[in-house]
Amino acid sequence: MVRKVIAQSPNNYPLQLQQLENLLEQEFSLLSARSFEHLPEIQNNKAKLLLALQRASETDESCVTELAKQKELVEKCRTLQLKNQILVDKKLQAVQGVLDHLINHGRQASEHTYENLG
Repeated sequence: MVRKVIAQSPNNYPLQLQQLENLLEQEFSLLSARSFEHLPEIQNNKAKLLLALQRASETDESCVTELAKQKELVEKCRTLQLKNQILVDKKLQAVQGVLDHLINHGRQASEHTYENLG
């Protein structure tokens, strides 16, 4: 079950970072379990949080200060995002391998059709 985690207060940067960490962990769990039903919601919430933090860091000096204070959590979120991206890449490679096999297998089967046998 996806938990709603978008911060109510736009200036509560530590809470937003904790929520981002939570979303990244949920995303990994869903990807690992191949449970893609709630994945778009997780990714949408993650994108909203990242965008809010990015905008705040560009316009609010207290955000930059708070992010610097929360360096360990920021690094953890970066690591979680990288781990999720690696998992997605591996799954895409596996799907591409299956597709390549099916395409090549399909071509081999068509070589033995009546048109090709003469």
